[in-house]
Amino acid sequence: MILPARTPPTRIALLSRPARLAAVALALAAAQAPALAEVLRDPTQPPPGYGAPVAATAAREPVDAFKPEHLVTVDGQRYVMWRGHRYRVGDTVQGARIERIEESGVWVRAAEGSRKLPLYAGIEKRAR
Repeated sequence: MILPARTPPTRIALLSRPARLAAVALALAAAQAPALAEVLRDPTQPPPGYGAPVAATAAREPVDAFKPEHLVTVDGQRYVMWRGHRYRVGDTVQGARIERIEESGVWVRAAEGSRKLPLYAGIEKRAR
């Protein structure tokens, strides 16, 4: 009986199974490296648009920047939280005086009059 001629093993075949898997994983990672380099940005640079003038917000009233984040009740007194600070009725924020704090929003009085700033925009509480 004549046996077929054996080809010599390649370098990769001489490696153990875990070493072969590591070599394949390394080859795949190296193949994707150019694609990843295009997506990543320099972390030492500011984000796009940083420092650009914002004309739309400059024309609005200063009170429009006030967006109540959540309510806090301490000893029966309601407070509204914004940018890490606690405000109560009578305090002034962005040129507007807080008149009333309700569970659904905050009433403020500014130069153009009194208005309600919703705490949860687009959500209305209804009786069942």
